[in-house]
Amino acid sequence: MAFEHDLYYHRVYSLSQVKNINKNLNKYLKKADPEIKKGPQGSRKNCEVSILVWKEVKHVLKDFIEEAYFINQKFYGTHLYPFNNNIIHNYYKTGGVYSWHTDESAYTPSSSKLTCLLNLSEKSYTGGDFQICRNTPQHIPQFNIPGVMVVFPSYILHQVTPLKKGTRVSIAALLEGPKWV
Repeated sequence: MAFEHDLYYHRVYSLSQVKNINKNLNKYLKKADPEIKKGPQGSRKNCEVSILVWKEVKHVLKDFIEEAYFINQKFYGTHLYPFNNNIIHNYYKTGGVYSWHTDESAYTPSSSKLTCLLNLSEKSYTGGDFQICRNTPQHIPQFNIPGVMVVFPSYILHQVTPLKKGTRVSIAALLEGPKWV
């Protein structure tokens, strides 16, 4: 468990658990809305995007979400609503990328407080690095490990660099609370 650069990371699942999670989630993947597929305005998102409906996958991902709320209590202290959002499933193939973006609007009040990512890749890959930017870009190499989750404030700029080889699978859950104003 580590907290640095306003970001928390921790391996919450072993590789065998990741494989089991993927096996269970695959039957619940649904087509994503075109707005979600393309990412926030001004960003470039090139990956297969699906949606997981929380009430359908709660039995599979309950520990992931509970860990995120625990992390909030321990490190952030943000007032959060109970989780009831869809979860975004991103599947990157060679050449896949998600350019710099935030998970909240910079121009309107937002209810997104924390972004929670979980690496569900079953095999190693090259490229596809997760980076955040708080003045200068910083690679977070720990997120290349299957079963690692990262949690950070949704207003932090972040990206996935182009995937050079293999496949990269991750899910994103946005924890919400009263709007930042």
